Amino acid sequence: MVPTEGKIYYLHNFFETLYSNVIDLESSNFKHINTNFENVPVEARKGTKREVNSEWPKNYYKAIRMALKEYDVVLVQLKPDHFDYFDKNNIKYSIAIL
Repeated sequence: MVPTEGKIYYLHNFFETLYSNVIDLESSNFKHINTNFENVPVEARKGTKREVNSEWPKNYYKAIRMALKEYDVVLVQLKPDHFDYFDKNNIKYSIAIL
């Protein structure tokens, strides 16, 4: 798993040259209630006022655990709280700095 902040296009393409299964788990799909934003591209949603999902960050961690079973590389949000969760749950990760 590789935490990322921006540069997703580059990283996704880089990892796809090494691995056949790569997914970017965009955190805003889990952090916010996206009602009325379903047809708005993720990048266009950024900066809009949306309600925080009461299941955050548990729903994100669940999605990460599920993705790790299916994908070679899982790109996730770069936040210290997430690293604490990964460490406590023995989830191996690498940090990509561009």
